[in-house]
Amino acid sequence: MGFDVYGLSPKINTEKPESVSKYEDNDGWVQWQSMNRKDTEEYFKADQKYKSENPGIYYRSNVWWWRTLWDYTCEVCYDILSEDDINGGQFNDGHKLSKTKVNKMVKAMKEAETDGFLNEFYSHVPENTNYPFSVPVAIEFRKFLEQSGGIEIK
Repeated sequence: MGFDVYGLSPKINTEKPESVSKYEDNDGWVQWQSMNRKDTEEYFKADQKYKSENPGIYYRSNVWWWRTLWDYTCEVCYDILSEDDINGGQFNDGHKLSKTKVNKMVKAMKEAETDGFLNEFYSHVPENTNYPFSVPVAIEFRKFLEQSGGIEIK
């Protein structure tokens, strides 16, 4: 089980390459049956590049990493997130956060990076835990939020 987080109105920095869009239907679903091995490799390489250039489109985390990342986010954004938001982030059933709220979260997360809270939080996560956490993962998530235009957690 994982958490797929989609930007509601992501900033698009580069256009989607033809090698990606030609294999997607009108709803964005990949038509795997029409692809051979070479096409699949080309698709994954181009799709990965497109998503790295446009970080606000999509963020993925497995459940093990998500739990601690969301705990960190809730601690940093305790005065921004409602109880429904905090609970909604614990499930992958489509909870949405507005662009306005996400922008406030980004500001708080940047502050946590510069004032030492992020490193302090990291230092309190046990090394041998089923729910790991890392500073780079938290920063990557903040960068996703920064360009997402609001999010939906699925």
